[in-house]
Amino acid sequence: MNNKSLLAVAACFSFCTATAGVAATYTINGQHYDVSTITGSFDDNSTLLMSQVWWDDRKLAELFALTVGDALGLPVGNEIGPLFADSIIVKPLASGAAYRSNEGVIPWGEFKDAKLATYAVATAVQPVPLPAGGWLLLTGFGGVAALKRRRKRGGLA
Repeated sequence: MNNKSLLAVAACFSFCTATAGVAATYTINGQHYDVSTITGSFDDNSTLLMSQVWWDDRKLAELFALTVGDALGLPVGNEIGPLFADSIIVKPLASGAAYRSNEGVIPWGEFKDAKLATYAVATAVQPVPLPAGGWLLLTGFGGVAALKRRRKRGGLA
């Protein structure tokens, strides 16, 4: 087996055995967010969870849960996605919204004894400005065209 064949087999194997991503970028109400998951109890993560954009806003938590759907996996019994915690019922019991594979968005909560609950967390990100990338791409194409033209004239060997 030559090196190219070995490389092709290795690439195919890595694509076939790759696991689902644990983070993704979504646009909600015109803002871009990197959404990922954390695992643990509410008490262990309360500062982070209470700083989420959907905290105290059930409708926004539901919108995030619906938009993300099952893209971050279904960690609760292979049918319910991560919890978008938006309030505290009785500390340390958090409630929020989650995506259920056969029902859509449902209300959900962490039980007091749940030490390994899976929560969604988001970080606002700014989009990469495309005009700068576009000028860079056009400059590169122009440089390649100039070299090609110069070679045709015999300027470069």
